[in-house]
Amino acid sequence: LEEDKTLSKILLSWAMYSTRPVSMDELKGPYSAELSGLIDLRHSVSQLCGEFATLDSQDRITLVHQTAREYLKTSGALPFSLDSADVNEEFLCQCLASLCDSTLKAKMRQGKTPSFLGYAAVSWHIHLERSSIHSERALQMLVKLFHDSALLTWIQFLAINDQLHILVSISASLGSFVRKRRKADSV
Repeated sequence: LEEDKTLSKILLSWAMYSTRPVSMDELKGPYSAELSGLIDLRHSVSQLCGEFATLDSQDRITLVHQTAREYLKTSGALPFSLDSADVNEEFLCQCLASLCDSTLKAKMRQGKTPSFLGYAAVSWHIHLERSSIHSERALQMLVKLFHDSALLTWIQFLAINDQLHILVSISASLGSFVRKRRKADSV
């Protein structure tokens, strides 16, 4: 089934390339349509991901072992690609879409902050570093973040959660991205 293939790719991608294990509750934000039909999460993950990924005691998707990552990266037997740059570009776009949600400020005010926002707010810059420097999609999402009130909402979220220190790392990532992008564009 096409839905199973899509869900397998989502789960294996997050198990392989997330900056920290993410919970199924967090993934329900960006992938609500794909995850809405799952009744028994553990069984579904077991059926879709085989011996490569599992849910830990806190329902976070993880690889069973480091060798699983290496196998999945090099295997030609999968019906989809788990290319690092492509997957990280997808994660970057999911993170930035979450930060650019026009209803985010209102949700935060009401105390209904999406659980995925915690991941998105501190990890998007790492996925930017791991994405292709030539990605127009990544550039468009960055432009949207910085030309929108979403930037202030994101910084407010970081401040509320005592994570302003992450801005230093993000600044370095953005500086590196701009330098590499200028160099690529000049060629």
